[in-house]
Amino acid sequence: MNAKISLLSENALAGDESLGPALETIAALPGVERIVCCVDLHRKSRAESPSSVAVATGSRVYPKLTSVAQNCGMALVRTGLSLDDFPDGRLDELFAGWRRSDHETFERPPVSLEDLRRILCAGARAVIESSGLPPGSLENVEFGGCVGGGEILPWRDILSVVPRFTLERGRYGFGVVPAGNHFLEVQCVEEIVDPAAAERWGVRRGDVVVMIHADGGLVSDDLGNLYANRSVTRGLPALVYGARRLALHARGVGPRTAAERRRLYFSSDPFVSVDPESTEGRRAMTAMRFAMNAGYASRLSAAGRLSRVLGTMFPGRAVSCEVLCDFSHNSILRETVGGRRLWVHRHNAARVLPGRLVFLPGYSWTSSYVCRGGDGAAGTIYTMDHGAGKTIDRLKAEGTLRRLDAGRPTRAYDSKSDAPVLVPHWSDEGVDEVVRALAARDVAHPVARLRPIAGYRFHWKGRLARLRERFAARAARA
Repeated sequence: MNAKISLLSENALAGDESLGPALETIAALPGVERIVCCVDLHRKSRAESPSSVAVATGSRVYPKLTSVAQNCGMALVRTGLSLDDFPDGRLDELFAGWRRSDHETFERPPVSLEDLRRILCAGARAVIESSGLPPGSLENVEFGGCVGGGEILPWRDILSVVPRFTLERGRYGFGVVPAGNHFLEVQCVEEIVDPAAAERWGVRRGDVVVMIHADGGLVSDDLGNLYANRSVTRGLPALVYGARRLALHARGVGPRTAAERRRLYFSSDPFVSVDPESTEGRRAMTAMRFAMNAGYASRLSAAGRLSRVLGTMFPGRAVSCEVLCDFSHNSILRETVGGRRLWVHRHNAARVLPGRLVFLPGYSWTSSYVCRGGDGAAGTIYTMDHGAGKTIDRLKAEGTLRRLDAGRPTRAYDSKSDAPVLVPHWSDEGVDEVVRALAARDVAHPVARLRPIAGYRFHWKGRLARLRERFAARAARA
């Protein structure tokens, strides 16, 4: 295998013969200096590059070495409540309140166009006050919740990069945990693995924390599709985005710029590269920065909304949520690695720093872990797994996992139904395997093990569907 490629697990390539050639193709790209493959390495269907991978380059950026959804990531939120506060009836109340809050957020977007301009430029800094969360929460968000200097750009600079239609769409669903594989999950700290680290961060056995898996909503999705010809987007959406890309990138350009934009945004080349120091490169990187900032701000807003819902449920408790950690899973960022400034592309992989908290999720029916970064992260381009899903799937298929008949099942809620589905739990060999591999390399060490008690998924409804529902409701009232 190419010397540029590092594997964190000897079994990383097992079971998928396409992984090796895909990684060799990436290693041969101009400017690629190093590839780190995490323990849970795999390929998703229709994905343009392998998951659980970080790629470092010197002077070129490859947009398709990360996901279309920039800053899809996770926040872990401390609630200040305990497991005793959440019998099944309380969980029903929590997610009924969250569902109502989702509906209100879509019907009456909490952000204006001016708010969104500030969010794109300043990220979570722009919403920390309105979120109601303690200002110290920003210290636990990756990059303080803002990529770039945070200067609020004039409207003409914003609109040269982001279409107004994207901004209008982006107001709807901002701060909502979006559809797809995103979720909000209530977890209980079941075991303290590292007492000293747990005490340092105020993590106690029996605490209830909430995991928020989300991105920047429609803003992130739009920008990811508008600044690359994504093969993962197909059918009618691909045609629509193609037309929108043409409208965005054909405005007021000369022949040379038009040729460069044609190469960057309309080519079928799976790995088109851009010079981030060129005029068009700076424009594209500004779009990525805006998408990153939208992700940090949206998750922080969701955490603030959660705090308000819990405050309504526990009026005498002065509930105040606080972000324990927040980090992206998909990003292209300029970072210092080994004393050099490199572009680090992460695809479904988390950024981990020595001494900082990070979160390794399992499934809604297994444990997850709060971890602290180790000094060995310097050897992995400061990258670790963003989850243990494929490892869990493999061991379950092999018959290694055991169904746990005792204990409390996860109550799975969604935006369509009031009644939860009860999901039985399975044993933790999968997530434990990933944690052990990371700890053995001093990349990340477990601080506490969490067990899920409830989760929520949102099902997206387009504007037309929402209008139909509204008219149907009016007709029923009449």
